[in-house]
Amino acid sequence: MLFRSVLKEKNRKPETKSHAYCFRGGGPGKEVCLFEYNGEGHNEYIYQWFEGYEGAIHGDGDTAYQALEKKSDNRIKISYCNAHARRKFEAIVKRSKKATLAKEAMKMYRELYTIEREIREDNLSIDQTVQVRQEKSKPIMDNLKQWLDTNYPLVLPKSPIGKAIKYALDYWDGLIRFLDDGRLEIDNNSTERMIKIFVMARKNFLFSDTTHGADALGVHFSMVLTAQQHGLDPIEYYVHVLKSIPYCSSFEDYEKLLPWNVKDKLKKKIKERMVA
Repeated sequence: MLFRSVLKEKNRKPETKSHAYCFRGGGPGKEVCLFEYNGEGHNEYIYQWFEGYEGAIHGDGDTAYQALEKKSDNRIKISYCNAHARRKFEAIVKRSKKATLAKEAMKMYRELYTIEREIREDNLSIDQTVQVRQEKSKPIMDNLKQWLDTNYPLVLPKSPIGKAIKYALDYWDGLIRFLDDGRLEIDNNSTERMIKIFVMARKNFLFSDTTHGADALGVHFSMVLTAQQHGLDPIEYYVHVLKSIPYCSSFEDYEKLLPWNVKDKLKKKIKERMVA
């Protein structure tokens, strides 16, 4: 995502645009939301970040992710965001009530998202999720693909509906990846919600003075949002970390400060204080 500017950065003008990256991942119970600043070398930065990684990555249509998938020799597969594809049709419907084709696409997407909501509400396992998606979601996606193939030759390529259909076709292999893996989500919205918090704050601070400030900002947002993900009060967690860091002398000591390792301790502390 666009970071705006870092005013004092070596060999770069103050008005040069920069990027902050948001990465989410981790095993069950150890999920992390990590923000990191990078001034340049967008594609190379992504390559280095995922060097040695094998598996799926949620992402949007950024060219860096497309290049990463090709460069990895199929070790990495991008699970593209269906919300991005859906929004293109949604925008057309909002502009015109007569947008028949876009309405047809939206109807299929509503059915898909209803299924996803039911999966979450029923708290299904990974295997159960795959089974439901194969039985219910796959036929809808098959119909959507047939619909896209049929209608694309019938519309103007440069029209809004033409662009919406082409986007879905271009990223189709990644858009259907969620069907075969219950760990994957249908879209990247959970990460975008985290990014939105950063973006809203960015409208206030506008820029960082130095790269050290940009890096510190990434650490701050990473700590706060990861703490919230684990049900912790960010301030309570922050205070605990700052008080504990002076006594850390090894990697293991720092590891003990991760949210999932202090969660029970901090919640118990808050509860005792409320009772008192």
